[in-house]
Amino acid sequence: MPLWTKWLESLSYEIEISGNCLRKASPFSTCTTCIQICDQGAISIENAGLQVDQGKCNNCGRCVTVCPVQAIKGQSPHRTVENGILTLNTLPLPTQSELLYFYKSGITTITIDLSRDQEKEAQRLIEDADGLLRAIGIPPFTVVSLDNSEKPVLSRRAFFKKISFDSRRAVLETFTPASWRFNEDQFNLASMFPDVAFFGITLDQQKCILCETCFRMCPASVFSLQDNRLEIDEGKCKGCSLCTDVCRTDAITIEKTVHNSQTQTMKCTQTYAKSAALISIAGQQKSNVLSARLVKTRAIYLYFNKKGLPGATLCRPFCYIPALFISTTHQPSGSRNVIPPLAQ
Repeated sequence: MPLWTKWLESLSYEIEISGNCLRKASPFSTCTTCIQICDQGAISIENAGLQVDQGKCNNCGRCVTVCPVQAIKGQSPHRTVENGILTLNTLPLPTQSELLYFYKSGITTITIDLSRDQEKEAQRLIEDADGLLRAIGIPPFTVVSLDNSEKPVLSRRAFFKKISFDSRRAVLETFTPASWRFNEDQFNLASMFPDVAFFGITLDQQKCILCETCFRMCPASVFSLQDNRLEIDEGKCKGCSLCTDVCRTDAITIEKTVHNSQTQTMKCTQTYAKSAALISIAGQQKSNVLSARLVKTRAIYLYFNKKGLPGATLCRPFCYIPALFISTTHQPSGSRNVIPPLAQ
């Protein structure tokens, strides 16, 4: 294919769901953030993942700004910013993440030039963002009303300078590959406000069996195990709720709350078993759970200050997918995923 043909193709793009999507990461994910925000109904759940109907999608980019794990590849909505003032004069309306991105970029003043109903909705969105800013402890947005008489008058020199700048920007936006303008990574709240936690995480030690599924699945590495200590860094949490979706014992609770970033530390106990025959599944001892090649390998058990192994312990060195139960003889009631028995 000629180089100029490839260049022409690169100028346009379609919204794409990357492999980071929570729905692709785990079939247990319940995330529907992008589906709810799409006014065109262009995003749907298909084959344990998300699909974008390009016939319905208008590339508005609103979904790009709300994905908790920045899995949607594309460009956020184009906005008008002049003299440090964000003018909301076109649809779609901004999301909370988009408004906070502008705030962190130094754009703290907003003017609205929309219909009455659209203006009310825009004001509501700004108030929601203001509530978050106040909770962080910083001033909210300033909303001003500008008419034509209040707009700054440019000198002849400033006018031509602005024309030249706008022309160069238009050329760059028109003739550079679209992927160069993708900016999904800019809407991560944890990165915007590194000293602030937007979500509180509660781990019920009586329910948790330390299977480490949440450790492995968390896209932000909130959970970590260091020297028999479980650490939970709330400042990294993106609120995707994948940990609660994959937890089979409902031991994790995520609450939307703004507070200073902190790390929870919980002491764990580690023991070893020389044989896989000691592994307990759903409260019952199973001697043939693992294949013969694994029986001679020591299984590592983790638990919270308990005597003996917990009732539904794990075989974390061997579990190759997030599993509910492992059984060669029965399927526990209420389970949705059972690993088939390995070859003996």
